[in-house]
Amino acid sequence: MIPLFLTLKGLYSYQEEQNIDFQPLLEAHLFGIFGAVGSGKSTLLEAISFALYGETERLQKKGDDRHYNMLNLKSNKLLIRFQFSLDTRLTDQFLIEVYGKRHRKKFTQVTPFERRAFRLVKGEWKPIDWKPEEYLHLSYDNFRRTTIIPQGKFQEFLQLTGGKRTEMMKELFQLEQFDLFENTTILFNRNALKKQHVEGQLLEIGEISEDLLTKKEKELKKVESQIRKIERQLTKIEKEEKKWQHLKELSEKINQVSQKLTKLRNQEGEMLQKEKELKEYELCRSHFFSKSEQLDELGKKNSTRKKELEELQEQIDTLAQELLEVQNLHKEISKEYEARETLRQKAEELEEIVHLKKLQQEITRCEEEIARLQKEQQALDSSLSKTKKQAKQLNEEKRKLQKALPDRQFLLDIQQWFNKMHQLDNELISLQEQLEGIQEDIREKLKELEQLLDTSELDEWIPPLEKVRPISEIIGVLTQTEKLLHEQLQTIEKEIQHFHLQSELERFAKELKPGEPCPLCGSLEHPQKLQPGEAAESYQTKQIEKEVLSQKVKLIGKILTELRILEKELAALQKPASQIQQKINKAKKAMEKHRKTFHWEGYSPDDLQTVEKLLQSAAEQDEKVKEVQSQIDSLQEETEQLQDQLQSLLKELGDSQQQFTTFSTTFKTTKQKLKLLTYEAYQDSDESELSSLIQELNKTYVALEKEFRESEEKIKRLTSLLDTKSGHFESLQKSHRELEQEIEDLREQIAKEVEASPFETLEDIRMILSRKLDMDAERMALEEFKKEKHHLETQLNQLQETYQEQYDPEAHQKVKDTIIQLQEEQKRLMQEKGGLEREISQFKENLNKKQNLEKELQSLKEREENLKILQSLFRGSGFVNYVSSVFLEDLCHAANERFQKLTRHRLRLEINEKNEFQVRDFLNDGQLRSVKTLSGGQTFQASLSLALALSDSIRHRSNVSSNFFFLDEGFGTLDKESLEIVFETLKSLRQEKRIVGIISHVDELQEQIDRYLWIFNDEKRGSIIYRSWEREG
Repeated sequence: MIPLFLTLKGLYSYQEEQNIDFQPLLEAHLFGIFGAVGSGKSTLLEAISFALYGETERLQKKGDDRHYNMLNLKSNKLLIRFQFSLDTRLTDQFLIEVYGKRHRKKFTQVTPFERRAFRLVKGEWKPIDWKPEEYLHLSYDNFRRTTIIPQGKFQEFLQLTGGKRTEMMKELFQLEQFDLFENTTILFNRNALKKQHVEGQLLEIGEISEDLLTKKEKELKKVESQIRKIERQLTKIEKEEKKWQHLKELSEKINQVSQKLTKLRNQEGEMLQKEKELKEYELCRSHFFSKSEQLDELGKKNSTRKKELEELQEQIDTLAQELLEVQNLHKEISKEYEARETLRQKAEELEEIVHLKKLQQEITRCEEEIARLQKEQQALDSSLSKTKKQAKQLNEEKRKLQKALPDRQFLLDIQQWFNKMHQLDNELISLQEQLEGIQEDIREKLKELEQLLDTSELDEWIPPLEKVRPISEIIGVLTQTEKLLHEQLQTIEKEIQHFHLQSELERFAKELKPGEPCPLCGSLEHPQKLQPGEAAESYQTKQIEKEVLSQKVKLIGKILTELRILEKELAALQKPASQIQQKINKAKKAMEKHRKTFHWEGYSPDDLQTVEKLLQSAAEQDEKVKEVQSQIDSLQEETEQLQDQLQSLLKELGDSQQQFTTFSTTFKTTKQKLKLLTYEAYQDSDESELSSLIQELNKTYVALEKEFRESEEKIKRLTSLLDTKSGHFESLQKSHRELEQEIEDLREQIAKEVEASPFETLEDIRMILSRKLDMDAERMALEEFKKEKHHLETQLNQLQETYQEQYDPEAHQKVKDTIIQLQEEQKRLMQEKGGLEREISQFKENLNKKQNLEKELQSLKEREENLKILQSLFRGSGFVNYVSSVFLEDLCHAANERFQKLTRHRLRLEINEKNEFQVRDFLNDGQLRSVKTLSGGQTFQASLSLALALSDSIRHRSNVSSNFFFLDEGFGTLDKESLEIVFETLKSLRQEKRIVGIISHVDELQEQIDRYLWIFNDEKRGSIIYRSWEREG
């Protein structure tokens, strides 16, 4: 996962929207995110984790009211927008957005956050269903251990105990898959059930007799011999039955053919009559059909033509009457049409009268407007004069106030000096408060030390008067004492072992009896038995001494641990106390130096009040000047407005006078145009009445023109149509006469041909044609009849020649009965044979099954023993612990590849039998020592090496290719030398092409990193992000 862009707003200490472009940081490979404690550094990582997984390091989903506490208290909306890529080439990019807002009325109610995810596809963001484990191949916990390592978790893996580290390895690498005890138990139970099933099957099969199998096989052979005998008899008698069956079929065939032939011979008279009718129909069809059809067609055509002539004559009469009526109407309309122009002229003059009335209204309106504008002009002239006079008075007052103003810049310079002095004083007070806080912490730690040493149990090694010695000397004394106690404990343990052996030998010697073998050497004689002594009593005494010494060792070990922690905590407090004291001295010098810069005569560096009073007075005078200027500006604006109004009013007055002149001239000219009508006659008429008169006159004019043109056009149309109809009537009359002559000629021709034919009249011929025979079908039916009759006669003759022997039904039935008896016997024997074969097959199958089941039972017994061994191996997570140790060894080996390079091969990490880390020190003859003895820088190197090895291992197993991770670690407890080692270690990662982000508040680390973000928490604006490269620019 490579971060590309992050936007924050309203999250924790972030009020305003802040944006981070990671590209400049990624180019540097090693970059930092710095700021004071509480500035909002870690929030950046938490925003990324929350966008990807919806999880936070600080707040749980339930119980912590997460949505309310994540939203900044001064903000009403939350926004997280995170853009990233899943490959180093930045080709597979994603965008996740998180939105949240506060309820408008309920401050403590924050709606659940909304999340949206997008994927960049061909340059467009497409919505997706985001599943982090599916895309990132990492759970949230593993993501925190490989990509973003939260504050305080960096050295966790190194400092864990063996047992807890093994549990962590199980979780990281899913080693639960190697906990096979339950699976082995399931397999064992399944195997047991299968074994029981096989044993049950063997019981079901029981004992199998070979003699019974042989007997059944003999019975089968006997039945098979009987079946073969019957099959031979059946073959012989079936041949005889086939002969009788053939004779039966031949006899039945002769009867069928005879019946069909008799039926056809009975139909011969009918077929001859059909042949005669077909010949008559063919003759009529060939000689008379077309002319008969033609005569009928001409008759129909003649009737239609006659009807058309009658209808056309009726139409001509109707048109002639309508034409006469239209001509009479046209004469009446022509008189009114000739006088129509008078109507148009009256309508036009009425429109001019309407126009004159409107002009008269406009003239009246202009007169009233001119009078109103002249009155407004007088009022504006008066207001303008008054405003100019007030402006002149205010300008005079402003000049007087400006002369009385003091030197404001002089007073501001003094005030700036006092402001800086106040700032230096506040800084000094803040430093003194910080120093007092640290000193209070030191006093608390010294009080804890005093309480720790104030115990009588320590008086044995450190007298009460020596408990005031420095803590390092007390630790040295107790360390030496602890060493001596360990040596004494080892000596006592050897003595305990010796006395235990001696007491056991005394017990054996006491139990020896003459003639009985010795349990140690086997001898039957015991000439010099060991005499009882005080070994058992000494053994008990030494055991008590060992217990007392062990308690003392535990006590010193506990006190030493607490003393070392206090020593580190005191050292960690004394260093910043010294630094703050130096800053206090520096601040005091700065204040003294600034005090010497005060050079204004007549003023004191301790009298800020006088300067503030003068500045206040100057401010009040300045406010008066501003107030007067404001009034002047207001009057000036008012004057300009009055002038603009006057200019506009004069223009409007000129326009109104011009309109009055125009309207008056137009009125006079228009009135002179009237000829037929007078304006005075219609002066009192409404405009609506005049409009109605005009419309009526125009309507009458248009109607006359329309009626005149329509009557003319109708006369022309009727005349033309009457001429056309008359011509058509004459043409039809001529055609009718010709058609009647054609019919008469055709009748005479048909009568001559009927007279020459075998038929008496044309009606007889038409009767024959009305049959409408299908000649081809009739001919084919006659032909088929003749062929069928001839075929049956021939077939009958052939069958009679073949039928030599007579069919005997009784003999045939007797043969059939014999066949049925033999078939039933054959079926019975086949069933008996099948039963014997099944019994024999079952015997053989059971025998084979028994052999296979016995083999399977033996295999299951062997598998049962093997599974018992596996159960014993996997019991109590033994195999999981073994695999965990292997993984841990591999991880330690991978970490050493980097750790040994970083320590110049002086140190190496190793794993002991308890899965705990140890360090082999090659500067001290390769001796082993605890990782707790490493310095701060060495501890960081070891932790970093393990973290990188762990990250690589999880990445490779999860198929994640990213070489990027964040490290949120304070480094506040490291000294300068350790910080140098830390930085050299981080710089070495650049050679591995890793991208590492460091989050810290340590100033020395910031000085070593070129590219970084600086987070500052402003009291009013919240956390603000500054970029180092922008400062460079």
